[in-house]
Order: sequence, then structure tokens, then C-alpha cells
Amino acid sequence: MVYQFQVGFPIADEYDVVVLGGGAAGCTAAIQVVRESARTALIEKNGILGGTAVVASVDFPGLFHTSGGKSSKKR
Repeated sequence: MVYQFQVGFPIADEYDVVVLGGGAAGCTAAIQVVRESARTALIEKNGILGGTAVVASVDFPGLFHTSGGKSSKKR
């Protein structure tokens, strides 16, 4: 579930893990701890996840296909 908070919006939930940054490493870390059933919050300062993979057009297969689906890139 994705929530968008405004500055100063109180967060009432408690989390086991808080990941700062929604780039390739942050998304990977968040995915792994969620798979271990940890209550996880992923905090990203920009409006979109992906970090450098989005801004610099870096190919990071699997970043947006975490459910086990095939990469959209043709090989």
C-alpha cells in the first residue's frame, strides 16, 4: 500500500524497519524485509520510486517487477 504524506502529516503506524530512499538499493531492501513479514515503511523524497534508474535511464531489471514476472526488456 502506498501513502503520500504532506509535510507535517503525523504518521501513526509503528514499523519494524524504515527504509530511507526509494532508489534501487532502498527498494531492494524494502522488498526483502517485507518478504520476511516485517512491517516496513519506505520513505522517498521525490514523487516516484527508482532513484537513478529513473532519472538517468539506468537499466535495473526487476525494480518494477518484484512479483516474479519477466522483465519487460526484450533479449
